[in-house]
Amino acid sequence: MEIDSTPELVSKVYKKLQENIEKYRSVVKRPLTLTEKILSGHLQEISNENIDGGKTYVFLKPDSSITRCNWPNGYASIHASRT
Repeated sequence: MEIDSTPELVSKVYKKLQENIEKYRSVVKRPLTLTEKILSGHLQEISNENIDGGKTYVFLKPDSSITRCNWPNGYASIHASRT
């Protein structure tokens, strides 16, 4: 299913990502790597305990995937797909 992006949708998605990243950063109490920022932004639930690599299961919920496709003719298209 393809849904047109709107400024409201994009703002909502980025706001949720930022909230999750800030919450996870407060849990681990250190700066995050780029990978941690990407993954923590999509965590379904953030507990108050640190994630223990190789032992802890996490559930990701990417609400929307917003991509920008640059075509050879110079036009750009933005798409959002719901999962």
